[in-house]
Amino acid sequence: MIIESLDDWRDYAEILHRMGYSIFQLQYSSKLPEGFRAQFILTGSPDVDIVTHKAEVEEAILKYSSGR
Repeated sequence: MIIESLDDWRDYAEILHRMGYSIFQLQYSSKLPEGFRAQFILTGSPDVDIVTHKAEVEEAILKYSSGR
């Protein structure tokens, strides 16, 4: 899934948090052509992969906590 706005990230982060997903792996950077990639995991559920090319979304993802 590609997320390029903070509003979209906040909505999606709330869903991930409610379901109990945790950050598993982070790769690259929003400054690179590949974008910043974050993988979220939850036992017994499909992994969720998010890509962004926006620095502010990358920063918000880095602050994500499943226990907030």
